[in-house]
Amino acid sequence: MYLWSSAEKEGISRLLVGGLHRGESRITEPILRALEECEIEEGSVVLADLGGTTDLSTLDERFLSTEEGRTLISLIERVRPSLYVELHTYVPSSYGRLTSPHRMDIEGVPPLIELERGILHASTSPLLRRVFRRDDLCLLLEVPEGSEDVAIELLRGAIDSSTREEYVGFLQRRYPQQISAGMRLFESFYHDRFEYP
Repeated sequence: MYLWSSAEKEGISRLLVGGLHRGESRITEPILRALEECEIEEGSVVLADLGGTTDLSTLDERFLSTEEGRTLISLIERVRPSLYVELHTYVPSSYGRLTSPHRMDIEGVPPLIELERGILHASTSPLLRRVFRRDDLCLLLEVPEGSEDVAIELLRGAIDSSTREEYVGFLQRRYPQQISAGMRLFESFYHDRFEYP
């Protein structure tokens, strides 16, 4: 497991995590390590790659009982991030399943939306979302091999943002249509779905 944290300063806490599943760390850990040199103006940043070996989806209730699931929940509870980004990787053959307009019927969650160069975004799993407060920003990024440089830019944007609203603004300026579509999906899916702590 790879874990790095900045000195704590006044401001928001950010948790950027990857390597939840078998084989993902090969791509996600170098992305996270590339962020160690970022200057942290405010708040704190925790970078964690779990070196996961499970194949269970974060959409599967059983994921929470895995070592990766328990470690992730413990990190979230310790850091209490206002801004959380979860990195995953996927192979090209999974693109259609992840972005299918029928994903809600098949997997019970909205489709992911492509930002650029195959990088997909959505809210994190509903099972994990329950651990956060209502106003926390919880973003999932699926990064295909070859788009690591874009993922680093997006995560630097999270580190450079002083508030969750500032980060949303950063994403909206860069991807106005995709972020608007993602927000609509999020609101329609989560509206009154469950209580937050």
